[in-house]
Amino acid sequence: MRVEQERGPGAVEAEVRRFWLRRLLLVVALVVLGGVLFWYFANPRRSEASGIAACAAMYGRAASAVESAQVDMSWPFPPTRGKHNDMSCGELRAAGFLRRE
Repeated sequence: MRVEQERGPGAVEAEVRRFWLRRLLLVVALVVLGGVLFWYFANPRRSEASGIAACAAMYGRAASAVESAQVDMSWPFPPTRGKHNDMSCGELRAAGFLRRE
């Protein structure tokens, strides 16, 4: 009771409200961060757009199933130091980044 007398009536309730508001803001921030990370990893990045366009052009020029299989095994992204290029044209097509025509 001494604490309430020093702070005044309603101070404890205000402190409890602030506590839960901070918790709510933390949860909202984590949900937003999770959404941004999901969007970042689920969508192709702009740097991949040129590779996707290159694969689409190569598939457009392929006249037979053998040529299409060769395009499936090609790597559209230029090699960069320290980055593993793990998406071939076939994997991009299987992931749905390229439409079958």
